Amino acid sequence: NTSSNDIIKKLILTSSAKVKQEIEVLLAGGTIKKSITEDVVFGNIQEAPDSLWNFFMFSGYLKIVERLQVGNKQFGLFQIPNIEIHTIFEDSVLYWFVKADAYDDFGEVLYSLTKGRIEDFCYYFSDFINKVCSYYDFADKEPERIYHALVLGLMVQLKPDYHIKSNRESGYGRYDVLLQPRNKSMPGFVFEFKKFNAQKENNLDETLESAMIQMKENKYSSELIENGIKDIYHIAIAFKGKEVKLKYE
Repeated sequence: NTSSNDIIKKLILTSSAKVKQEIEVLLAGGTIKKSITEDVVFGNIQEAPDSLWNFFMFSGYLKIVERLQVGNKQFGLFQIPNIEIHTIFEDSVLYWFVKADAYDDFGEVLYSLTKGRIEDFCYYFSDFINKVCSYYDFADKEPERIYHALVLGLMVQLKPDYHIKSNRESGYGRYDVLLQPRNKSMPGFVFEFKKFNAQKENNLDETLESAMIQMKENKYSSELIENGIKDIYHIAIAFKGKEVKLKYE
């Protein structure tokens, strides 16, 4: 409470796409395996691959839950230590949006979603993504994870009303993101992200259809149904580089 976390936000903000993906893993409660380096030099944090994580660890923003010895090198499984630090990382995700001049817009995105105005949500979400696209690295080898991180960061604001779940088993597979309302009278949502595959699809509409079929055939909404949620939306998000389209049922 006596220090500023601005340096953490700025370090994350200017980090690579891979770091942003690993932050998604940490926010979901997972661990990341990194070499342990005790001679971290602040000026070299963004030059050495694992220095950023060691800086976070030595300053108390991450903890090591298990140490591993590989040859002469020591590795650790890094994890967010508590709720307070988890909140700081969540704030950093929101900070990306602020710096991308999109902060004011995702209020409209979330309002449309929770009110069941899905057509409006699709419009505002597409506009929102177009604004942040110039700020994120969508040329990554695993762009699905970038979209995944974006949506998870966006949904953080819904925590008072929704349980936000990611990459968990439901039905016969794993959904990407699921929003389970705390109040059963509110709608529930299942999201599936899919990258355009030029070898299998002719356009993004076919990608959307493939994502929608995957959600239904694998019964991703089973978890919501089992918890008594009656109003359920399946939302497919397909993308090709910086082009994005949505479909819902």
